[in-house]
Amino acid sequence: MFKTEQSVAWIADDPRTGDKFLAVFNPTDGTEPKKININLNDLGFKSKVQVKNLWNHQNSGNFSGEFTPEINAHGAGLYRISSK
Repeated sequence: MFKTEQSVAWIADDPRTGDKFLAVFNPTDGTEPKKININLNDLGFKSKVQVKNLWNHQNSGNFSGEFTPEINAHGAGLYRISSK
């Protein structure tokens, strides 16, 4: 999906449900987590979505327009995005 010096994001579709899987990476050397803005409209979601963190098995909440996870330096996040 995108790659910069500050962040990387990959997206994959679930053809069965229409959900999307989002992997977000922070390749930086900082000591503080980095907020990485994900434009949900660019992913094809025009209305509210539900985001689930697949690593901690918790719902991250409902979002519209954008989702901004905080990712630790040299860390990653993996999410499932579903239409509401």
